[in-house]
Amino acid sequence: DPTLGNAALVDIGFYPLSAALECFGTAPASQSGGSYWLHNGFEGGGSIQLGYEGLLVDVAYSKIVSAVGATTVHGEEGTLTVNAVAEPSRVELHRRGQDPVVLVDTPPVTPADTMIHELDVFADQVDAGRVDPHWRDISLAVRRIMDAHLASVR
Repeated sequence: DPTLGNAALVDIGFYPLSAALECFGTAPASQSGGSYWLHNGFEGGGSIQLGYEGLLVDVAYSKIVSAVGATTVHGEEGTLTVNAVAEPSRVELHRRGQDPVVLVDTPPVTPADTMIHELDVFADQVDAGRVDPHWRDISLAVRRIMDAHLASVR
């Protein structure tokens, strides 16, 4: 039922948006984007562009396609690539005119171990009876961006 808000953004988009806000800040100066809708009324995917002073951040998400490309951060002096933003195991720096430098190279996480760190942190917070204010603030900022995006594309 699309009225329950089961959009691709709410389900899958939370993760790349969280990474973007963690890296670049929780208060972008601007945001824009678009979504594509399936015949049944569900959001299949979309993209959000976040504007910060001196840079733009593009976040793409989808429930119906599986991206195989790396996450990239482009700058004037080069590009940083991360093989999988949710569970990174290889990070490379590609400077202009130079060979790539491998910054992180660890074995990929097995499917059985995905999201285990999130569950551990959640369990620790429940046991301690507190919420980490940093991640609370990131989550609330992500929700504000998602709400604004969904309101603008409906």
